[in-house]
Amino acid sequence: MKIIFEPRSSIILYNFLSKISKKKPFILPSNICPIVPAIFFKAKFPFEIIDISLDTMEIDKTVILEKLKKTPTAYSGILWLRSYGVNNNNEDLFKSIKKINSSLVIIDDRCLMKPKFDHTYKHSDLIIYSTGYSKFVDYDWGGFGFINNKVYSYHSQKQIFINDHLRELTKSFKYCMEKGTKYEYSDSKWLGGTLELDYKNYKNKILNDLPNISKHKKRINSLYLNNIPKQAQLPGNYHDWRFNILVNNKVQFLKSIINKKLFASNHYYPITKLINYGYAPNSEKLFNHVINLFNDKRYTETMAIDTIDIVNKHIKKWGVPEL
Repeated sequence: MKIIFEPRSSIILYNFLSKISKKKPFILPSNICPIVPAIFFKAKFPFEIIDISLDTMEIDKTVILEKLKKTPTAYSGILWLRSYGVNNNNEDLFKSIKKINSSLVIIDDRCLMKPKFDHTYKHSDLIIYSTGYSKFVDYDWGGFGFINNKVYSYHSQKQIFINDHLRELTKSFKYCMEKGTKYEYSDSKWLGGTLELDYKNYKNKILNDLPNISKHKKRINSLYLNNIPKQAQLPGNYHDWRFNILVNNKVQFLKSIINKKLFASNHYYPITKLINYGYAPNSEKLFNHVINLFNDKRYTETMAIDTIDIVNKHIKKWGVPEL
């Protein structure tokens, strides 16, 4: 596999899609960041959306295999999201997809995962990592990936980039989510950025910073793990990116967090709801109940302890939902 390096991981995905000549639909998960469908809109690449499984919080494997077996030549491929940065082994699934149709493209979106530079994966055609804002390694820029260069070519395209256009795009996402209205894509010069380091120094910086980042996350996570009721926690392998919990009355919980000048975030808003594309009940259920607690460089142990106090008071009052 060949290494790719760009100012943002979104640029890698856009450039990769732009080189695929036959634009049959891609399959996307319903719980993905809205920037991903925006990339597909910009590339004029069609897509379909599949709901996630509540067991794995990734695309429902049974549904996707049934769909591909039924119409094996109807799709360009699948974009597989590692929800919450979970490091599940999906090689058997990817192998099964390739057996159905070897030309199906598999994009392994690892943007929320801890960056890795050594790969022996046999079935992915593109693996993407990010060091953008709020990712595991947060530089507010940077993305890299690995491409199956035996089958696919990659060319870095020079884009005119206007940062205000990117701000307007994210504002429009936020507005539609808050109002519950349909998002309508309008093209602009929102895709781009600047490389602040060459690849060698970028890689070395990540490798040098990872031990301290991981140590800090582990320290904050241990506070959450040991002081929040187990029934409110997602499984242990879903906490690398942020620490994820289940609550009822999510709106009130977030108000309590904000009132104490602390931070927490929502699970991704269902893309089906954002672009008015059918109904994804499992993604909606997660969106209604999952809260991401911070464990990054901006969050101190004192902040985590104060957050735990709010979590436990909220759970005592409102209980814990069942997925």
